[in-house]
Amino acid sequence: MFPVRKFFVDNQRPKICASITEEDKLSVTAAADIMVQKKVDIVEWRIDFFKKLEDFSEVEETLKRVHESLGKIPLLVTYRTENEGGNGKLSGEEYRELILNLSKNCFVDLVDVEVFNGRVMEDDVKAFCGDEGLTVPEILEFIQTVRENAAVIGSYHNFKSTPDKETIKAALEIIDSVGCDILKIALMPEKNGDVLRLMTSVNELKEEGTSKPIIAMSMGKIGSVSRVIGESFGSCLTFASVGQESAPGQIEVSKLTNLLDTMHSLR
Repeated sequence: MFPVRKFFVDNQRPKICASITEEDKLSVTAAADIMVQKKVDIVEWRIDFFKKLEDFSEVEETLKRVHESLGKIPLLVTYRTENEGGNGKLSGEEYRELILNLSKNCFVDLVDVEVFNGRVMEDDVKAFCGDEGLTVPEILEFIQTVRENAAVIGSYHNFKSTPDKETIKAALEIIDSVGCDILKIALMPEKNGDVLRLMTSVNELKEEGTSKPIIAMSMGKIGSVSRVIGESFGSCLTFASVGQESAPGQIEVSKLTNLLDTMHSLR
């Protein structure tokens, strides 16, 4: 399995990930070549954009071609559902089957799992539920099965708002408790204070003892600063754009690299 602890080392400049959002095999592999030229640290294939997803042999061939292009650059594969801001329309059962199949592919290093997929975040985040939802023990079992072959980024995306600090921390704690290797949260701010609340929540959680890497981003123009200051608050990775943005507020990879290098040199 991908060596998460060795890759995300404390006190290093945050890693940069860029996403491939092309729709066919030739375009996906061409984008992978560009990622190598841009010297990103991780490449994410947003497979929810792929037009031939139902043909898994085409998916596997594309994975092989991307791996050949990337060499030693780790590959993260993500199927982002409509519930969390993506194009994915699979049912809960279909989603889990796809994630399991992707994790078994030898060319996949990391997979994204939407821990709250198909559920509604209630006042008490631990009371999440959904028509197709799993119980917490079932989520734990599912993630442990995925982890037999690939590292898991457990994620939660909210494109509508930024919850209060208690909800943010509770969401990350649940992602941690079900066994994910990396904890990811991305929220939409309405004002500058929302960005600060997210970043301070992550900082507090790190200080309180979680040893797992955390990826935290505030989206949109207001939140773009969070993609630069993550190192100061305990966020280990940020997403940059190479061509089309995969999320609002991303910064072009060369600009972000310079900004992160500058921030790191000042610490």
